[in-house]
Amino acid sequence: MWAPTVIHGGFSAAEVEEIKRAVNIPVITVGRYTEPQFAELMVKEGRADLVAFGRQSLADPAMPKKAQEERLEDMTPCIACLQGCVANMYAGNPVCCLTNPFLGHEAEPLEKAEEPKKVMVIGGGVAGLSAAFIAKERGHEVTLYEAGDVLGGNMRLAAYPPGKGDITNMIRSYIHRCQKDGVKIVMNCEVTPELIKEEKPDSVIIATGSKTLILPIEGIDNPAIIHGSDLLDGKRAAGKKVLVVGGGMVGCETAAFLGEQEHDVTVIEFRDTVGADVIHEHRVYLMKDFEDYGIREITGAKVCKFYEDGVEYETADGVRHESRGYDSVILSMGFRNYNPLEEKIKDLVPETHVIGDAIRARRALDATKEAYEVASRI
Repeated sequence: MWAPTVIHGGFSAAEVEEIKRAVNIPVITVGRYTEPQFAELMVKEGRADLVAFGRQSLADPAMPKKAQEERLEDMTPCIACLQGCVANMYAGNPVCCLTNPFLGHEAEPLEKAEEPKKVMVIGGGVAGLSAAFIAKERGHEVTLYEAGDVLGGNMRLAAYPPGKGDITNMIRSYIHRCQKDGVKIVMNCEVTPELIKEEKPDSVIIATGSKTLILPIEGIDNPAIIHGSDLLDGKRAAGKKVLVVGGGMVGCETAAFLGEQEHDVTVIEFRDTVGADVIHEHRVYLMKDFEDYGIREITGAKVCKFYEDGVEYETADGVRHESRGYDSVILSMGFRNYNPLEEKIKDLVPETHVIGDAIRARRALDATKEAYEVASRI
């Protein structure tokens, strides 16, 4: 009923076309028509009479109007993440949207700030980008600082595993919105207390994100161990036979990324099942990747020691085992918040706000939600 990111847009087009040939009543098609050109083609070619937009209407209710006016670059895309819509619907909670933090606030229009401020946003991930354009649209003078040479943060890396490429559409739309609104973006600049003293902002939004979680396990700091984020970012390369340590969403998607490239992959996980934190609709296809790529699993395993070629682990019965002989060991046990500035600058700025993973590593949905909440009240 709601296809996840891995399923391409208009996935049911061929079936709809057959139905259209068989009946003489209007036929409406629906299913990830996130590209308006494809939706338009379905009608023009007589393959359907109407195209319905479900989740895309949550991400951007004005999408048809923007398409008509040939403003596709202004469109906020649905990336089929299912985090704010379907998950909340099941839970009986108000629906919200990862890519559109304004959803659910239609009765609270974004108002211009009574007193425009000089706002510094630190971090160019989705939390920082969304906070920047929302603050700018309220009339503040906004500068976004990114320590690296590319925007998108960990969300950009999340787009690399199989079938997740649509995530880049969200990042692109946020960058475009910042540029169109006039947010000043400064790249390759790590913010320091000295820079803040020099710039004298009225408000600072810390969106510095998260870094790889390093637990106090013997051998984990061995330089031969590859961090999953470095692997996905192309900074480190893995050998043929690989052990991925951590079988949550990040570890499983990293394993699928390697499996797609024909590596021989094994995943080791503390819990009794891999991908336990993955939304069901996504997990179905992720587990199919495991099957297709022959990815092996070691579950119920507590890692006690890291080696260059593997790990030592303990099972529930207290017995120690070794899994070794790998060309590369990938560390994917999650992330922890990265917030090196808050304590150093809180006395230098009239107001300091922390959002997203800089508070605690969580879902991107939390990051954009907090960005809205902070930027709309500055």
